[in-house]
Amino acid sequence: MARVLLLFTHAPHDGSRAREGLDAGLAALAFEHELSVLFAGAGVALLRPGVQGTTGLRAWTAGLRALPVHGANRIGADADALAMHGIDPGTLL
Repeated sequence: MARVLLLFTHAPHDGSRAREGLDAGLAALAFEHELSVLFAGAGVALLRPGVQGTTGLRAWTAGLRALPVHGANRIGADADALAMHGIDPGTLL
């Protein structure tokens, strides 16, 4: 089993990047790889409530919630990036 780190660093302006990353993470889990997910920099904006309305992010929240169900054992967000973007950790998805 390989270890895979999925790192989201881009804001949700280009939803296709986030969606493709999520698909890659789910594919890694399907092949029984150990998956960790980290949201850093502008990527923490993907965790805001309501972000699924962004182009290319259809069903984003459902896919994100599926990660731990399918075996992603570590999902985290950079606290400094959350503070820099004015995101309250209590409001994260």
